[in-house]
Amino acid sequence: MRFISFLSIYFLLSIFNKTLPVVESNSQILKINESNIEVGLLENRIIVHIPIENTSSNTVIANISLQIIDLLDSVIGKAGSNIVIKRNVNYYDFLIPYNISQQDIMTNRLHYYITTKTEEIEGFVSLSEILQQIEMQLIGPRNFYANSAVNYRIITRNLRTEEPVKDVISTCFLIQNSDTNWVCDGLTDEYGNAELSFVAPDSEGSYTLHIKASAPFSVDEITERISIKRGSQIYLVTDKPIYQPEQTIYIRALALSRFHLKPVVNKEAKLQIYDARNNRVLKYITNTDSFGVFSTSFQLADEINYGNYKIEAIVGNDVQSKTVEVKPYVLPKFKVNFTTDNEYYKPGAKVRGNLDAEYFFGKAVANARVVIKALKYDVEWSQFTTIGGKTDKNGEFEFSLNLPNYFVGQPFEQGMARVRFDVSVTDNADHEELTSKSIVITKDDIVITVIPESNQFIPGIENTVFIITTYPDGSPAKTELNIVSKKGKVNRGNLFSDKLGLAEIKAIPDKNNKIELSIEAFDITGNRASIDFNTTWRVEHNPRDGFYAQGITCLGKNVNCKNSGNNKYCAERRKVH
Repeated sequence: MRFISFLSIYFLLSIFNKTLPVVESNSQILKINESNIEVGLLENRIIVHIPIENTSSNTVIANISLQIIDLLDSVIGKAGSNIVIKRNVNYYDFLIPYNISQQDIMTNRLHYYITTKTEEIEGFVSLSEILQQIEMQLIGPRNFYANSAVNYRIITRNLRTEEPVKDVISTCFLIQNSDTNWVCDGLTDEYGNAELSFVAPDSEGSYTLHIKASAPFSVDEITERISIKRGSQIYLVTDKPIYQPEQTIYIRALALSRFHLKPVVNKEAKLQIYDARNNRVLKYITNTDSFGVFSTSFQLADEINYGNYKIEAIVGNDVQSKTVEVKPYVLPKFKVNFTTDNEYYKPGAKVRGNLDAEYFFGKAVANARVVIKALKYDVEWSQFTTIGGKTDKNGEFEFSLNLPNYFVGQPFEQGMARVRFDVSVTDNADHEELTSKSIVITKDDIVITVIPESNQFIPGIENTVFIITTYPDGSPAKTELNIVSKKGKVNRGNLFSDKLGLAEIKAIPDKNNKIELSIEAFDITGNRASIDFNTTWRVEHNPRDGFYAQGITCLGKNVNCKNSGNNKYCAERRKVH
């Protein structure tokens, strides 16, 4: 009987072994490509994006368990669930809570364990190899004026792939003490760039700028210290530059906001005067009026220190100073007339001039010492020659000199330069009289100036442009103009500037909002000049006007909202093409 029982058990086991399928390693149904597993960091959570491939033609039900383990194999976070795996590659997202720093998370590993009725899959992956984390870079200044426009640009990239990250929601907060205020939002484009713009607060002080960038798989934050200050631009004037004892100095100042040039209203202002020995002789404190103006007057004594007096206007931390001269008036004994043969010259030309000195009672200042200093201006006035001599019996002195071949043109002189003559005449009684004269140095006999009618232009229609022709001494030049358009459209043919040197043309920018003109002018005496004029004609209007510059993205008041986690981004983005 016992032998029969063993035979029965053996027979049953042999049948069981024939009916049960054996899963070999090469017939594995589920596969995981660990290089495609992605891990991102959110607030107190890790998001795991795991792809699972089902190589069979049937749907598979599996249980997946995910764990975050540290260097000591301790579990610091876990998640899991039952999943349905259809044919081909399926993607699953899991949130795993964690409470460690981002630096420490790089030393941890992901342990995944998947079980089905027929197989088990297990693996370990270092988080440093699969972590998808964004890095944000902030570009912009750190100091601003109150009520000015604050503009920042942020650049986001994936630390693992070094690629820009699109659709990252950036939220900007401004913090002072315990007061936190939202100021703006931004959304990165395909290049990972976003613009953040807001208006600086009215109150000055130190603020903390906190920017939070939120991507679907990661969050990054930047904190910067910025400074807001009230800046004033002060214009200080006096009624005249030279004063005598017992006269009154009248002082007026205008304070404007340095950013938008609006009046600084009802703010404490000071006016101070220091004499030639740096003694403060006046301190006047008042408030600016509704136009940003404050003023006072100061009566000079009969016995005072002669020399340069410094006047200061102070609003907040901004100081503007001005110097006036205080000296007794000395009646001149003779007058000096100094003339040159022309009012303008070319570099290297010869200048001829004449000096005439005469007492006020009509007698010529004969045998007087004459010193003429010739100076040219580059970064400052510098002397290049000196002429000396004595007047003849008629009180006259003639001179000539050759100008240098090189001068530095000045932007405020439309590229022209100047030479100044400082003249000193001393009679036999050692009484000295001073005078000066400046002449213009230019390479052209005609000066051409192009002035658009407005600083804003509209493409596709005619825009008025004025052309002004003058001689270097400033007198108008009646000329014939030849205008050739290289870019854009302009009325062609010859034009004439009128007796005031003014001509008017109509110009239309090309499709790139550009215009280039070649302008030649010549008068009846043969003087001529030419210039090449080019500019980019841009259309920039206030976004509140509803008319936007080409290529500018604007945020409107009507908003559309997108939710992403705990963050909310609301903006209507419109772009002019």
